[in-house]
Amino acid sequence: MMESIVAPFKQAKANKIATAFKKAKLSTDKSYLDAINQTSGKVNVSLRESIHDVELNILPTTTIETEWLPNPKRSRSERKNFFRYLTLAEYNLQAFQVYSDDFLIEDDDNENSFGCEKKFLEALPSNSKNLLWAYNAGFDARFLLKHMSYSSKDTNMIDCGSKIKQAHGFYKKREIIIKDVINFRSLWPLEYLDSYGSKDTLIDNATKIGAIIDGRLNCEMYATHYCNRDVDVLKVCFEAFRGLVMEEFDHDIYRFLSVSSLSLAYQHNEGCFDDCYEMNSVLLGFLRQGTVGGRVMVRDNGKYHLKHKLADFDAVSLYPSAMSELPGYVRGKGKLFKDAIPSDADYYVARVRFDSIDIKRHFPLVSFYENVSRNFTNDIIGRTMIVGKQALEDIVRFQGATYSVIEGIYWNEGFNDQITKTHYGKLLMKPIVRKEVFVSGGEKKIDEYTRKNIHRMISRTPISDNLALFEEHKALSQHFSPAHLGIQILDSSKHIMNRVMCLTEDIDARIWYQDTDSMHIDYDSVQRLADA
Repeated sequence: MMESIVAPFKQAKANKIATAFKKAKLSTDKSYLDAINQTSGKVNVSLRESIHDVELNILPTTTIETEWLPNPKRSRSERKNFFRYLTLAEYNLQAFQVYSDDFLIEDDDNENSFGCEKKFLEALPSNSKNLLWAYNAGFDARFLLKHMSYSSKDTNMIDCGSKIKQAHGFYKKREIIIKDVINFRSLWPLEYLDSYGSKDTLIDNATKIGAIIDGRLNCEMYATHYCNRDVDVLKVCFEAFRGLVMEEFDHDIYRFLSVSSLSLAYQHNEGCFDDCYEMNSVLLGFLRQGTVGGRVMVRDNGKYHLKHKLADFDAVSLYPSAMSELPGYVRGKGKLFKDAIPSDADYYVARVRFDSIDIKRHFPLVSFYENVSRNFTNDIIGRTMIVGKQALEDIVRFQGATYSVIEGIYWNEGFNDQITKTHYGKLLMKPIVRKEVFVSGGEKKIDEYTRKNIHRMISRTPISDNLALFEEHKALSQHFSPAHLGIQILDSSKHIMNRVMCLTEDIDARIWYQDTDSMHIDYDSVQRLADA
């Protein structure tokens, strides 16, 4: 029913936008439109005289993503809690455990029945602000969300697939933020705990806590104990991790949503981004087409059944190594060029057309996005692509390619050499094209919100009679990113791999497979490569 209402509305709006674009004059110089080509299977962006860029401003207190509470002006007591929710529907069992700044709901106080989560919400002081950390908010938080109320102006949910990175709402007069510690999990790998999932381990542990009664497992006792200990470990480990980060980096992880945002704030405060700029709109769209990750392919894109011994060469800390080779992040605002790369360019991202290629590699350096996949190929003559400075120099050096310059962006104000060898993912963050909003207050308010926002709606999901979750389009004009800094790092990392892999091919040693920072080569070729 909803789709039958929304679809015609969206189509009518799309037609109006298309008509407006046809009538609009896109550039004062029509020659710029000649550079619009179909490359990489994506919609291409042509540059214009007016480049919109804004000074980089990514201090950890400037956005909701790096504030542990989204409404710092509210004068409420602040509380931090750790919680875990466990459910065994077939046994009509739920266990809920929480650590708080001020109190711990003890084992005897656990409510092991459906609806036990409301006991926790009611226990929170009135007029309080509460930060809740869950080990897996994608599961645990969903039992709380249905009881909370929301305002589209003050609340949000940031998710990634089935995971919930952050959710914000209210329960009566209590403000609640839910975050997920799994976003920091990569910093403490615990693979050795995987063995604890075996049946024998479960029986041994259940026996130790007296949950084996008359040869049978008491699921309620075991689940309650497991839930309690889960929160014990979560609280102790996360607080210890927080202390280490504060001691080493002088940052409080309560203020951040993920390791990426923590790393970005650290670099900012160390001065790594001084005099650097981020951008949006047309320029960002152009640069993103020059963002190509590591090469993943089999030799000549073929199929092989190998029976001899191979060596798996894996680069150690490839991206930190790539950062260490850079002169720094490029300074200043990007400037437009056409037909030729300026001689004073310290760095550039250019659209080029390849005229020839001398060396055809088993693992080509150039790729195009075709048929929903990236294809690395030697068939590049006459084709265009957007490429960064280091990547273009590698194509010339290792494959003897020649090219013609069409257009691009260059920087000529030097480099900021305060670069740190840390996480870079935020520099290349994709535009956030959708957002999710909870709307509560009953059918009348939900329908009213639907009518007012139907032009940007993607879907509406009923949660309860009083609550609905809206998925909406988000304006791309609100997204800013220093993508050119990320391209610097990506190209430097690929340059490291290109040096090794092209040398391997040049000495006639066979590589069979590459996955970004590793390659599989014939075992008896290792020493020859080391000596080359």
